[in-house]
Amino acid sequence: MATETNTFSPNCIDRRAFEASLYAPPGKHPETPTLCTAPITVGRRMAAEKGWQLIEGTAAWADPAGLVNRRTYEELRDEILGQLRSALPVDAVVLGLHGAMVSDGYEDTEGDLLTRMREILGPDCSSASSSTRTALSPKNASQPPISSSSSRNSRTRISSIAPKTSGASPSTRSKGASDLSCRCSIAR
Repeated sequence: MATETNTFSPNCIDRRAFEASLYAPPGKHPETPTLCTAPITVGRRMAAEKGWQLIEGTAAWADPAGLVNRRTYEELRDEILGQLRSALPVDAVVLGLHGAMVSDGYEDTEGDLLTRMREILGPDCSSASSSTRTALSPKNASQPPISSSSSRNSRTRISSIAPKTSGASPSTRSKGASDLSCRCSIAR
């Protein structure tokens, strides 16, 4: 779930904006990578090569505009969190946090999503990624890393939750060229 919010723009983003740009629920992701579905496309390839089970989640992108409507954010967030709960247990979660979305009532949407995911996952789960331009807030920077060096079961289950537009260390805030590589470490 991603967009670029201009908090000065009067143009609110609602569900229709996501559906017009990219709304891909599980099983509906395009085969060819887009700006926001590349982690899923790469994840499919990696899962096939490594014998992992990939559980896809919703990918959504809205073209840049103003604040995301609160109801829209909460519905998409809860849809993604519900998919995560249904996929449990998982060994890894691949997130694509662009880091530039603000919703009415949620100045830090990424921090809100990460906090809620951590509550579901507990301390022993895998990897998160953000755009090189992400704005790290105290809320999302204070979350324990979503990383693990051990597998809870004999097969690796990856839950690919959201689009990733570029990879970077979660402690980085810099401008840089986007890449569409999948950067996650998954323990078997």
